[in-house]
This record gives sequence, C-alpha cells and structure tokens, in this order.
Amino acid sequence: MENVRISGNGTINGGEYNEVRVAGNGEVTGDIKAVLIRGSGNIDFQGHVECDDFDISGHVEIANFLKAKNVDISGHCELEGEVNADKFTCYGHCELEGDINADKIDVKGHGEFKNVYGDTIIMDYPRNKVEANEIEATSISLYRAEVNRVCGDNVKIVGISDVKVIEFKESLTLSKEVEYERIIKIENGIEKELTKEKLTTENGVTFVIDENKSGYTRVGKKIMGITPLLCVVAFLLIGFVWGYWHPGWLVFLLIPIMSDILKSRRSVAHAIKSIINTAVIVAYVCIGVLTGVWHPTWLMFFIIPITNIIVDKKPY
Repeated sequence: MENVRISGNGTINGGEYNEVRVAGNGEVTGDIKAVLIRGSGNIDFQGHVECDDFDISGHVEIANFLKAKNVDISGHCELEGEVNADKFTCYGHCELEGDINADKIDVKGHGEFKNVYGDTIIMDYPRNKVEANEIEATSISLYRAEVNRVCGDNVKIVGISDVKVIEFKESLTLSKEVEYERIIKIENGIEKELTKEKLTTENGVTFVIDENKSGYTRVGKKIMGITPLLCVVAFLLIGFVWGYWHPGWLVFLLIPIMSDILKSRRSVAHAIKSIINTAVIVAYVCIGVLTGVWHPTWLMFFIIPITNIIVDKKPY
C-alpha cells in the first residue's frame, strides 16, 4: 500500500493506504482505510475512517464512523457517527453525536457525548465539563458532569455535577457538589436503591472534599487572586484621599460578588444560592447608601446561611 501526504491545501478521494499525513487544510471525500492517519491543521473526513492509529492535532470533522485501535486527538473534534477504539484520548473539545465504545477513554477538556461505553473512563481533568446521556464502564471517574445515567463497578463523581441516576456495584465516591435523583447499588444482579440514610461506607459510598471545588477557570483563579489586593488598594485610596473610610469598606463586598460571577459552572442549587447572596449584598448597600441606616439592617446577612441550609440537600 502506498503513502499519501497533503501539505497546505489538498483533497484525497479515499481508498486504502499505508500512511496518510496531512499538514494544513485537508479533505477526504470518500471512505478511507490506513495503518496510520496523522494530521495537523483542519481535516474533514466525509466518509468512513478505519485505521490502526488516528493521531490529529487541530480541528477534525468525521461525517461517519471512526474505527481505530488508538485515537489521539488534540484540539477540536466533531464526529457525527459512532466511534470504536481500543484507546480513545482527547485533549480539548470533543463533540460526538453517536455512541463511543473503547476499552479506555481519557478526555481532558469539554466533552459532549451521546452514550459512552468502555472498561475505564477518565474524564476528571480540573477543567473538564462533560455532558452525556449515558456513561457505562467498569471504572468511571468524572469531574463536572451532566449525565442522565452513570453505571459502573467503581464510580467517582466530583465537582459541580448533575447526574440523575447513579448505579454502582462495588464503590461510589461523591463530592458535596454532586446533585442526583437516585443512587442504586447492584448486588448479585439485584438493584437496591439507597436512601440518604444508607449512603454510608458500609454500602460502599464515600464522600470526599473536591480538590478542585473552586469552580473557576484558570483565568478566573488569577482574577480571584488579584481581586482582594485591588480591594485593599481601592479602600486605602478612598480612605486617605477622600476620607471615606465608611462606607468605603464596602469595596470588600466585591470579593464574594466576583466569586459568584467567575464560577465557570453552576448547579441549580448553587445558582439559587448565588442569586440570593448577591441580592442580599446589593440590598444592604442600597439601603445604607440611600437611607444612611447601616444598623440593624446588617441582620439581613443571616438570610445567606439560612438559604444555604435549605437549598443544600446533601447528607453531610
């Protein structure tokens, strides 16, 4: 079998090859089969793709199914058909309209899937955001996930996640930020729904503190790091230059407000709490500035912890 290469702009009509290499803007108009397909740039596959190794850096679109032993994509991939692979790795943004079946699936970035099936599924990168209808595997590790159903032997879900149904056989690890409707443990083929009172280590359930629970993007973390310093500088300027130490201290309220604004992903519960927290702060400032009454209006801040207790439904 021959090799084919595109440098710059080019088109391949499809066929069987040993190696297919694309550097630039490439288009494959028919079904293609090869030992190796490697590319960098913008590549559009309009037919079926079959190969041993599929290695793409950049932007790739596949109109039909992809079948390969090893899939390694860095960048943005859009696949309209199914994916079958031994190993599937994606660094960046992945959109799959069909099912994906692979022994090991590792996604570091934003993934939009239909159904995901495999042996080991890892989607727990700190900047992940995973959306899927169903995820089923032996071992599953998710971070910031929106999924209708997750089923596995050993399941770990952390971050601000929303999973309607969680099924597990051996172990389940959750963080406080995970919202769910049902948790089911499968023992000897029998499904047993666990109530909040039964979410214990005796039933294989463990609650952990999310190491990445801040919910900020990388830029958001930098902004939150500098916001307190800017508030201090602003407070000192207002005090020394204009003499308004009071109500100049109100600039420090920008810290919690900025925190809510910069949250990269919110659950429904978190959104409710954020709106109420901000509303209380704004109401307090407006009443104080317009009427000069700062006491006892500060008592309205008790609304914040009360709201958190009511909205937080988790058994911790």
